[in-house]
Amino acid sequence: MLALAFTNLPELRSIRFHSHPCYEHPNLTRSEFNLFYPAVGLNSKPGTHIFIDFTDVANTILRRHWGLKNSWSKFMAAVVTAGLKNITRIQNTHFWNEKGQEIPLNDFLPSQPRRLARLRTLFANLKVLEIVLRTYNRSNVSVMKRVQPWLEAIDTMLEVLDLSPVRISFGGPTTYAMNVFALPMLSFLKMVTLENFNFDLENFKQVLINCKDTLVSLKITKCKFYNNKEGWFVVLQLHTREVRSLKFFQLRGQSEPWYETDMEPLDYVLPDLLSVEGCWACEGTVCLVGLDFADAHTVVISKQISKELDTHRDHDDFWNSITNGEWKSEARVAATRR
Repeated sequence: MLALAFTNLPELRSIRFHSHPCYEHPNLTRSEFNLFYPAVGLNSKPGTHIFIDFTDVANTILRRHWGLKNSWSKFMAAVVTAGLKNITRIQNTHFWNEKGQEIPLNDFLPSQPRRLARLRTLFANLKVLEIVLRTYNRSNVSVMKRVQPWLEAIDTMLEVLDLSPVRISFGGPTTYAMNVFALPMLSFLKMVTLENFNFDLENFKQVLINCKDTLVSLKITKCKFYNNKEGWFVVLQLHTREVRSLKFFQLRGQSEPWYETDMEPLDYVLPDLLSVEGCWACEGTVCLVGLDFADAHTVVISKQISKELDTHRDHDDFWNSITNGEWKSEARVAATRR
C-alpha cells in the first residue's frame, strides 16, 4: 500500500523519520486514509459521514502494525518499489532514548545485488543522508557490512553525510559499534559528521583524498583507529597537504572510556577537543585544544596548527607539544579510567 501511495507522489524529495511510529504515530485524517489506503474505500461516497469509532479503531490498528514492524525497511523498500527518483534528502538523526527513535540495523534495507543495482538510479539525486543506526547484537559486523554497499550504491551526488551507529546493552550503559567500518569512496562530499566508529587508517585516508576538492567540514566524535595517536596525526597531516578545501575540522571524545577493549590501558590520552576553523595551510590558523582532567576541570590551549605540523614530524612529539605535555599526565590518564 505504501508503494502504491508513493506512485502518487513522484516529486517527493525529502524523507524524514521524526520518531518511532509505535509511540507517536499521528491519527490519519480521511484524506490521508484515501491516499495511503485507497482500498478502504473512504472516498467511494463523497460527503458520507464516517463514524469516529471507525477512525479510532483504524488508527489504533495502524499504530500497533507500524510499531511491530520496522518502518525504515518498509519505507525504503516502498521507495524502491515505487521508483521514486527525485529524493534529495533522507534524515533520521534522533539519538536513542526510551522511545527508540533510530533506525534498527538488524532490519536495514536488504543487500540483494539486484536491489542495490536499482539504488544508483533511484537515488541519483540524493544529496543529504543523516541517520542514526541501532543494533542490539553484541557483534554487529554482519549488519554493518550491509550498510557500506548500500552507501556505495547511492553515492552519485551525496554531499552531506551524517552517520552514527549505536549498540544497545540492556541493564547497562549504551555501548558503541566495535567492528572496523570501511567508508565508501564518495566523490562529492562537502559536510561529513561521523560518530562511534572504528576506522581503518588507509581506508579513511583514501576517503579524504577522494573528496579533497569538495570537503569543507569534517566532524568526528568518539571514533578511533587501531593506533589512535598515529592515526589522527596522519589525518591532520593529510588535511594540510591534500584536503585544501577543508574549512572546519572537529575531533571530540577521544578521552572518554566509551569503547570495550581487550587491550591494556594506554599511557596517553588524546585531547577531548581538537577544533580548527579556517585555512589549514595558513600560518595564523588557530587550533583549539581542550583537555579534561580527573578533578573535573578543563583546560583549553590555542596552537597554530600549520606550525605544529611543520615543526613536529613524529606523532609523539606532535601530541606532546599540542597538549603542552599533558597528554601523558597522570591526571589526564586517570580521568579515562574513572
